[in-house]
Amino acid sequence: MSESSTEKPSWLVVEDESLIAMLVEETLIDAGLTVVGPVARVAQALDIASKDDLDGAVLDVNIAGEVVYPVADALGARGIPFLFLTG
Repeated sequence: MSESSTEKPSWLVVEDESLIAMLVEETLIDAGLTVVGPVARVAQALDIASKDDLDGAVLDVNIAGEVVYPVADALGARGIPFLFLTG
């Protein structure tokens, strides 16, 4: 993990539906994580996934008509775990 002993793990949330994004964010915070986002655009998520210090990510597959796979590829290349959450 990238955090020090006092920092919470940092997870990126990529979701374009605001109610779902809020529920995911609340769940992660309740689990003791710090949330980056939620992000509702693939380009912005890709920028964050390529540069930011993250410990994991929750990715919706379809973000405003775009697939999120480039973000998953960027995370995977950096060894950052992620999961897909889609409906």
